[in-house]
Amino acid sequence: MNNEVKRINNEYREPAQWLADAESVLKSKMLTFQQEEQRKAAELQRIADETARKERQRIEAEARAAQEEIDRQAREVAAQQAKAEQERRDAEAAKAQAEADAKAAAEAGDKAAAKKAQAAIDAANKAEADAAAAKQAAEQAQVDAEANAAQSYENIAALELSAVVMTAPAVQTMSKVSGISTSKTWKARITDKAALLAFIATHPECLDWVDVKMTPLNGMAKALKNNMNIPGVEAYAEETMSARAA
Repeated sequence: MNNEVKRINNEYREPAQWLADAESVLKSKMLTFQQEEQRKAAELQRIADETARKERQRIEAEARAAQEEIDRQAREVAAQQAKAEQERRDAEAAKAQAEADAKAAAEAGDKAAAKKAQAAIDAANKAEADAAAAKQAAEQAQVDAEANAAQSYENIAALELSAVVMTAPAVQTMSKVSGISTSKTWKARITDKAALLAFIATHPECLDWVDVKMTPLNGMAKALKNNMNIPGVEAYAEETMSARAA
């Protein structure tokens, strides 16, 4: 019975090994293909993310420009209103002065002065009318600016919302095949030994991460003896006794 089992095993050992090798090669090729597809997908995702980032920046810049325009219009309207108010006050003061001069000229019977004062009153009345018109224009400009600002704020809100929700669409990777799956086992590799040792030097709790090779250190101790001077290392001698037969 055992001989028969051995015979059968021997007959199928080579085909079984061939199949195992073929499976290993096939899995390796499939894994390489999958990794390449994942790399391509990652690159496409990176491009999509970068495109989305630039679009967010464009939208945010557009929103800032809209806000700056609102602020500029507000400053312009405020300056226009301040100017109209100052012109109104100047016209009122000029009119009051002209009326006082006209009254004084009439009381003094000075016709020339009275005529001059009347001309000043007429000029003040015109200036006052112009100031009133300028004030009305400034008030209308404020109404228009507020209406524009309201619309702009709606646009800004929409832009800011677009910037917040602007994300790159997920890039589809290759379709999964039923019965085939991959798994990841995370491992570490040393890319900078000096940096690792510097980190361990400042984190004593990690000293057990490294093992010191004693062979080269023992060689230096043997050569240098008491002259060996390496921080953290001590040279010492072990005494042994040997005896020869008489």
